[in-house]
Amino acid sequence: MVRSWQQLSRYSSTTKTSSKMDGAWVYLVTGGCGFIGEKIVELLAQQDYVKEVRVFDSVPREELEKFTTATTHVTVMKGDIRDYNLLLAAMQGAHVVIHTAAIVDYGNTVPFWEMRAVNVGGTENVLRACCVLNIPYVVYTSSIAAVGPNTSHEPMFRGNEDTKYSGEVELPYGKTKAMAEKLVAEANGRKVQKSTSLVLAHGTGPWRSGLTTWSLHSEAEYE
Repeated sequence: MVRSWQQLSRYSSTTKTSSKMDGAWVYLVTGGCGFIGEKIVELLAQQDYVKEVRVFDSVPREELEKFTTATTHVTVMKGDIRDYNLLLAAMQGAHVVIHTAAIVDYGNTVPFWEMRAVNVGGTENVLRACCVLNIPYVVYTSSIAAVGPNTSHEPMFRGNEDTKYSGEVELPYGKTKAMAEKLVAEANGRKVQKSTSLVLAHGTGPWRSGLTTWSLHSEAEYE
């Protein structure tokens, strides 16, 4: 059953949420019904130390509750990360937020203002709510679109997080992801105890073969 925010708020207030130190962690995954988010929810539900996984998504799919196990409860609720109060209610009692919700647009079909409102404004809301609720850990899923492409075509050997990259972000989508990354980096040790961004490549797997085909065609055209 997809819960409303009022139901989830009552559920959170009447259910004793243990300290993260006792092995009963509560995770909230924004965009948990997306391709990456669903895989994260599935894996979290398999961990004995996780008490609850909350899925916060604007297009909820209650079938994700099938991942509920004897030790981990999966709750799906409908919500938009642009709605701060709704997000705040959903995040109450959580120990970790994994923020995957975003508008993904490699074809420049979405107006920039709308993409920025979700990808940047939504991230601001997540970090603000974490600060208010004293949620210590935030993981943000970024994208390689926030890094490049490598317009200079310079080779890179054994690159890591400290390697200087000369590529220029070209896609409006990538620019919004880079802006959100900066917010997450600035929040680390300030608004939250620990925050980090994972720069992901194109995800592929069941039901995503179309994206892989599109990416290969785009790469061929770029070269």
